[in-house]
Amino acid sequence: MQVNHAQAVQKMNANPHPWCLPFYKSSAESYQQIADDYLHFSRNPSLFHMRRVTALRNAIAAFEVALVYQRLALQAYLMEGADA
Repeated sequence: MQVNHAQAVQKMNANPHPWCLPFYKSSAESYQQIADDYLHFSRNPSLFHMRRVTALRNAIAAFEVALVYQRLALQAYLMEGADA
């Protein structure tokens, strides 16, 4: 089966499965948290280095988990289309 992934992503974004919504929200929030942490720590270089590293690692890990769930949701959406 040939799939246009760009179209599938657009369709999914326009009409996502209800169980996907928390993961979309969490990935957007995680990405924003990474940006906020970077700005905060770049403006406050006197903060303890390990706190910076830990906070950024935690934000990136949360973002990566959200991306995994998005990928799984997209696969489920594509499989649903293949069954139709």
